[in-house]
Amino acid sequence: MAKQTGKKGFSRVLAVVALCFASSLAPASAALPNDPLIEEQWYLDAVGMPEAWEFAKGSPTVTVAVLDSGIDLSHPDLASRIWTNPREIPGNGVDDDRNGHVDDVRGWDFVDNDADPNPNVRADSPLDGANHGTVVAGIIGAAGGNAEGIAGINWNVRILPLRVLDEAGSGSTLAVVRAVRYAVAAGAKVINISFTGASYSSTLAQALREAHDAGVLVVAAAGNEGDTERGGDLNIYPSYPACYRGAGGERVVLAVSALDRDGVKSSFSSYGSDCIGISAPGERFFSTQVFRPAFAGFREPYGDSWAGSSLAAPVVSGVAALLASMDPSLDADDLRAFLRATAKDINPLNGPYAGHLGAGQIDAAAAVRAVQAALLGGTEPEQPPESPLASGRLIKLASSSAVYYLGGDGRRYVFPNEKTFRSWFPVAPSVRVVSPAEMAGYQLGGNVTYRPGVRMIKIQTDPKIYAVSRGGLLRHVISEGVAAGLYGPDWNTKIDDVPEAFFINYRVGPAIQDIFDYDPAAERERVPTIDHDKNLLPGGL
Repeated sequence: MAKQTGKKGFSRVLAVVALCFASSLAPASAALPNDPLIEEQWYLDAVGMPEAWEFAKGSPTVTVAVLDSGIDLSHPDLASRIWTNPREIPGNGVDDDRNGHVDDVRGWDFVDNDADPNPNVRADSPLDGANHGTVVAGIIGAAGGNAEGIAGINWNVRILPLRVLDEAGSGSTLAVVRAVRYAVAAGAKVINISFTGASYSSTLAQALREAHDAGVLVVAAAGNEGDTERGGDLNIYPSYPACYRGAGGERVVLAVSALDRDGVKSSFSSYGSDCIGISAPGERFFSTQVFRPAFAGFREPYGDSWAGSSLAAPVVSGVAALLASMDPSLDADDLRAFLRATAKDINPLNGPYAGHLGAGQIDAAAAVRAVQAALLGGTEPEQPPESPLASGRLIKLASSSAVYYLGGDGRRYVFPNEKTFRSWFPVAPSVRVVSPAEMAGYQLGGNVTYRPGVRMIKIQTDPKIYAVSRGGLLRHVISEGVAAGLYGPDWNTKIDDVPEAFFINYRVGPAIQDIFDYDPAAERERVPTIDHDKNLLPGGL
């Protein structure tokens, strides 16, 4: 996130890793909140909040964890919405709930390792970094209808402050991992992560998988690399946590790109079909700011012109929390499905970025109506495909058991055996049966090789075992100890024999000398599809 100045210039905080609940299903109230600065919040109309508020305004039973640079706990529009730990006695110096954190009554600071998740503010504190978490929190849940300041997407919600960034916008992977696990244990329904990093962490990936498996929706910013030399294409340069996936390649994070007032991708926003799940407004936001009148830069409790995918993410987190207030039984996948199935199609507006902005622009009004309809009729939305790798990309002839993958280059690639197929598709997907004439229309592109990081392989006439890297690169694992360090104590059950004839599809690379030379989880993340593995995507990888 950054404060927008003039026509250009977004100094980024891209850190890290280096309403009353409606008692019935009828509209609660069509009245807009009486917050005096709501007219400054243009994005509320853009995502259909006034209509959504007719049915739901949020609930104090729903908690959103904000992992960020800290939140101003005394802010007049946030103080009444801060989560409190019911199992902790404040100020007694005892870890009453035995969760490893003493006096954590209102969250935790994982930077300074104390019970005060306020941002650290000094006269010389960078405004972007110090304000970041408070701006995000206001978007999600600034108190609505209190005749004060602005209104959050939820008029009533619980915000769990978890400080993982310092005032400069920097933090550590360990702090984020610990905060994710704290949020899950504290009962958060949504986790908002408005920062990105280029480094993959298997530990953080596992923590996010655990959160997803616990039913917690993790929402993350796409990043603001769109106007840099890298160009913001996450298919080429993945960022994290936006691009983390589950062990089976499933999405465990709902990544969000930023849009302008017209639904067009913001120039600064990152994008990419392999990572982005949905998009939301992310420019010229008016929100809560850290209020410390003693310091010159912090004398205004509200401010405008904030911009970045850091702002788009809490819009999505806020709407997700609103849906959860309507139906507490919704888990992460349910919330994701409702949000994506009801999003507005913005592909016609986005030219070369069509297909790279997830399901489209979030539509809170449509999402609320869909949840209401499901509660009344017991139906759930069909979630649109997450990426080009949807059912139908796999084809076969009725007369043959051979399965082919249709690559991004228009060619067909054959799976040489079932083990190779299962390395990519542990859960059987749909395979489309085609006619011989259609099959012949796709030029044969070669054999599919093992997905990296899944299992080890060996040639039947050679005792060596190999790990696989991108593009069928084989790397000899030099010892049993290294194999165990990489694949666990049962490593010897994770080896597949491959016929010698198939080795023509592979090439040999440098040996793996120790466990630091290769990370199976990271290898899998780098190649979520066969297109990535074989470098078939337009423009390369």
